[in-house]
Amino acid sequence: MGADGAGSRMIWLGALFVLLTCLAAVSPVRCVPYAASQVKVLLDCQKAWGKTFTAWALENAYCPNVTEYGNPFCDAKGMVTSINLGGGNLHGTIPASLGNLISLTYLDLHGNYLARPIPSTIASAACSTWI
Repeated sequence: MGADGAGSRMIWLGALFVLLTCLAAVSPVRCVPYAASQVKVLLDCQKAWGKTFTAWALENAYCPNVTEYGNPFCDAKGMVTSINLGGGNLHGTIPASLGNLISLTYLDLHGNYLARPIPSTIASAACSTWI
């Protein structure tokens, strides 16, 4: 193969690199560090419910952003935007500090055994789309 073949391969490799870079830029944020305020709230939840969510990866302070039951999703700033704990057989109370997740837009706690009342910090959260 001559110089033309090698040049053609370099162009294709360059184009592939650009394409993969663009795809990475629009894909969901993965393994972003939690904002410090978010870790405290998630620890409060674990304490209130007497359950440790190892998938929350609080020990290494990284939001996993993977589609599995209970995993929080975070934005690029490490702010929790979504938590799905529906049907998790959780017991206890809903900590008032959950209202400090100011970027939370989705919270699913259905099918659990959580004591009432719902804290006003959560009940009045304008940013939550479903609780």
